[in-house]
Amino acid sequence: MKKYIVSAFVAVVLLSGCTSNTDKAVSAAAGFLEAYFDMDYQKAAGYATGDVEQTLALAGDNLSQVPEHLRQRVEEASRATSFRIISATLAEDKSHITVEYELHPFNAGKNSVLLRTMVVEKRDGAWKVARLNEPVGGETTPESGEN
Repeated sequence: MKKYIVSAFVAVVLLSGCTSNTDKAVSAAAGFLEAYFDMDYQKAAGYATGDVEQTLALAGDNLSQVPEHLRQRVEEASRATSFRIISATLAEDKSHITVEYELHPFNAGKNSVLLRTMVVEKRDGAWKVARLNEPVGGETTPESGEN
């Protein structure tokens, strides 16, 4: 499902001929999330910089040390998690773009939505995920029933 959402978004951007900074940053954010939830940490690190890039490199190195049966379960849950990019906001000083997205975690129920943000910065001519932030207000889970 998440692959279709990302593919549709990228196709719209490419077909529209839009190449604004925001569109490029959102494409980088989508590529990062796609690779991350496919557990391709090396590819995800290519979309990241700084601490995020380093953390992904460590995660990729440590993945081989996880017992096979447990790794398979984690991979299944991760790949079944879907996401949707909601918005992208360019900072006033144009130094970064904040991307807000929804996560629909594996096996959490269809009404469970986690709102998250990430900061995407331009580094060496390319947009890279620099920070993954805390939850955004308004999350809903089946257990809480709250917004």
